[in-house]
Amino acid sequence: MALTRDVIDTILQAVLAQVPAMEVTSVSYSPANPRDGDDVIARIDVQGAHVLCEILSDGRLQSARVIEN
Repeated sequence: MALTRDVIDTILQAVLAQVPAMEVTSVSYSPANPRDGDDVIARIDVQGAHVLCEILSDGRLQSARVIEN
């Protein structure tokens, strides 16, 4: 499975659906435009913290952690 923006968005929606109390203020990706085979780090900014999600190139969520501001 190619790691496309749609795959990334689907994974992040599944993570965020598990924590409905979070109000997302922004989402950024590194790399911003991943190529096939790239792993992606998504930074999800929420009020008072941010969530880092590591998404592997095969579409699996490797890790997610909350970092308090």
